[in-house]
Amino acid sequence: MEDVRQQTLKTHNILRAKHGVAPLKLSDDLNVYAQSWSDTLLKNEVIKHSECMLNGSRIGENIAYRVSHQPQDLTGQEAVMHWYEEMKDHDFESEDFDPKTAHFAQVVWKGTQELGVGKSKSLDNRKSFIVCNYRPPGNLLGQIINNVSRAQ
Repeated sequence: MEDVRQQTLKTHNILRAKHGVAPLKLSDDLNVYAQSWSDTLLKNEVIKHSECMLNGSRIGENIAYRVSHQPQDLTGQEAVMHWYEEMKDHDFESEDFDPKTAHFAQVVWKGTQELGVGKSKSLDNRKSFIVCNYRPPGNLLGQIINNVSRAQ
């Protein structure tokens, strides 16, 4: 699991560097939270966000999943790149929250400092879930322009 976390962290930080924002650091408690939620999603076969609360504080969350007829893994790099592709639809001049680009915004959110990663997959490798949790969270209304910048 540690290599999945490191790969996911590295991909986040490569993309964040393109936007001139500081790298993230892995957080043990966020890792535990993300892993627990990823396991819950796999067990219940459902896609939904957690309560996004840890120790009484709000956290951010991105979820990726793959369901296939053939065994096929989902990597942390693939998950992060999928979220990052939303950039093509992001309006960098608007303070309006856009759910179509919220995953991208969280990946590059300037104010976020810590990352937690969880991954779960079925025994037959046909279902995979990756959960990333972020602290402080992104996608805060009124702070989008100051925290989501164009790639440099």
